[in-house]
Amino acid sequence: MLKNFWWPLEFSHKVTEKPLRVTALSQEFVMYRTPDGVAHTLSDLCVHRGGALSGGWMNGDCIVCPSHGWEYTQDGACTLIPANGRDAVVPKKARVDAYPTVEKYGYVWAFL
Repeated sequence: MLKNFWWPLEFSHKVTEKPLRVTALSQEFVMYRTPDGVAHTLSDLCVHRGGALSGGWMNGDCIVCPSHGWEYTQDGACTLIPANGRDAVVPKKARVDAYPTVEKYGYVWAFL
């Protein structure tokens, strides 16, 4: 994979608040918009059990894994592990890869 380049991953109009799986450079990504309309790109692989985040849903600004409900922010940090309770501290290493994302020329681009 050619790293450290901006890649056009999807047409802007196809990226909505519903998580979308995108395959590029033999890797799976999930793209979505937060309620403020900003597009984001994460690895499409939950760090817990490898579930596809693209099969999940949005809870405010967070994407929720469909397998066990882990929630991730747009920077990839896990903010909630439901089995541990809402007040439990989430380990800092519980995160997915996040990629800088911009919209230009009718595409959503990610720096991979």
